Amino acid sequence: MHKGDQVSFSQGSDGVIQFKPLSNENPWLNGKYADVDFRGGMKEAEINIGMERRVGKEL
Repeated sequence: MHKGDQVSFSQGSDGVIQFKPLSNENPWLNGKYADVDFRGGMKEAEINIGMERRVGKEL
């Protein structure tokens, strides 16, 4: 267990508290995307989302 890990807990009939770690299916939080170079992929695919010059009153 690490600080910030989510757990569920229950108390048995004998009074013992059982902790069970919850699985983290979110790839943004569980490290699955930690080694993905999204900026490099955008550059390779020539996608300019979020990098274009602002025009008008978008702010």
